[in-house]
Formats: sequence, C-alpha cells, structure tokens
Amino acid sequence: MEIKAETLDDLLMKTLQILLEKGQNIKASRGENIEQISVNLELENPLSRISRSYRKTFLFSALGEFLWYMSGSNDLSQISYYIQFTKKSQKMD
Repeated sequence: MEIKAETLDDLLMKTLQILLEKGQNIKASRGENIEQISVNLELENPLSRISRSYRKTFLFSALGEFLWYMSGSNDLSQISYYIQFTKKSQKMD
C-alpha cells in the first residue's frame, strides 16, 4: 500500500484514516495498537515536512514531541513544557 500527500499534516491525516478503516488490532507488550503492514509513505513536497497543526505551532514543540516519542516514555511531565495541552491531561488522571 502506498500513501502520498503534499504536506506532512495531510500525510498524517491520510495515514490515520487508513489505520482506522483498515488497520489490524494487535496486542503488544505496552498495550493495544492498530497497525497496517507494508505501507510506503511518500511526502510529495519535501519542504512541507514540519507539521503546522494547531498542537505544533512552534518548531520547538514539534522537536520536543519528536524527542519524547523517540525516548519511548509515556511520562507527560517530560513533554508538558513543549506542548501545553498535556497539562490538562495530567490533571484528569
């Protein structure tokens, strides 16, 4: 399967839509997930590789979120400095 889009945000939205429609539910060691195997993502405009969604309005928040993902942590205190909406989530827990 191949997913193509002009911008990163469009590529993310298309990917999420396909995951929700065609993804397979799996149970991993860290919880349940949805996956789609053998997918090629193509960003048609490589200059549009930084997300401009409302949660990532600043480059630093995108970078902070990326580093948080790469750390494999689910601790919201690490990312709340970069992305303010996580503070609301922490209060709900």
